[in-house]
Amino acid sequence: MTNKNDLKFFLDHVTARFQIGPQQGPIYKAGKKHKHFKISLGLDHPNPEVSSVIYELDPTYYDPIRETDDSQSGFKTDITSYGDYTVKVKALKGKDVIAHNFKLSDLLKKGHKDSLDDPTIKEALDYIKQH
Repeated sequence: MTNKNDLKFFLDHVTARFQIGPQQGPIYKAGKKHKHFKISLGLDHPNPEVSSVIYELDPTYYDPIRETDDSQSGFKTDITSYGDYTVKVKALKGKDVIAHNFKLSDLLKKGHKDSLDDPTIKEALDYIKQH
């Protein structure tokens, strides 16, 4: 059973960030219809008792289940996305599984909380939320 402190820690520290290019704006690849932004999912302050993290992305991804045990990187995994959807995140801590569903746009807002006034971040976040 997951205790409230584990869940609070998890809710506070799961995050997403746009990858930033040399022009100081979010990196994206222009597709036929959409901008596909490069995004990193992870924990901004990993719990040393967590052994791995599983990210369940939108089922339209070629590889929608991403698992990482790389605590040194903050359990980071890289994705691309042009739109908002629910990401299910599970952390394995001993025999416990801590899981929660997050909107990608909410994770991006949290990951860029110190730069939400940057027009390139705002524009990219608005784009994700609209699609």
